[in-house]
Amino acid sequence: MKYLITIKEFLDSNDIGEDVFAAMVKQNDFPKIMVGNRAKIIANKVDDWLMAHMGEDMNDFK
Repeated sequence: MKYLITIKEFLDSNDIGEDVFAAMVKQNDFPKIMVGNRAKIIANKVDDWLMAHMGEDMNDFK
């Protein structure tokens, strides 16, 4: 498994819309690193983040 994945790779493997995901990435505690102006997702941490936010309305992140 890759340690860092792109937003496209994440969206291709999950049922989350681009707008909601873009808002999630902007959250300070979302597991990402910035490479220039591009976010790379820390693959082994994103599941923990989603579990920590289970039950929250992801549309509220917009």
